[in-house]
Amino acid sequence: MGIMAQIGIVLAVCLVGEGIAALLPIPFPASVISMLLLMALLLTGVVKERRIQTVSRFLVTNMGLFFIPSL
Repeated sequence: MGIMAQIGIVLAVCLVGEGIAALLPIPFPASVISMLLLMALLLTGVVKERRIQTVSRFLVTNMGLFFIPSL
């Protein structure tokens, strides 16, 4: 599977997480919802691990670049 398709899957899950967070009556981080949603999709087999493996490895390897500390 191409890298663009893998990025699309990850971004689609993030977008759905943002939508769910907007619909909730209480403030809840969309990133946490997205991670739980992705975990559920991986555990149920809807998304196979090999379909997002390359992008996942890249994101985990470069996690320090994406971290912005709060002041």
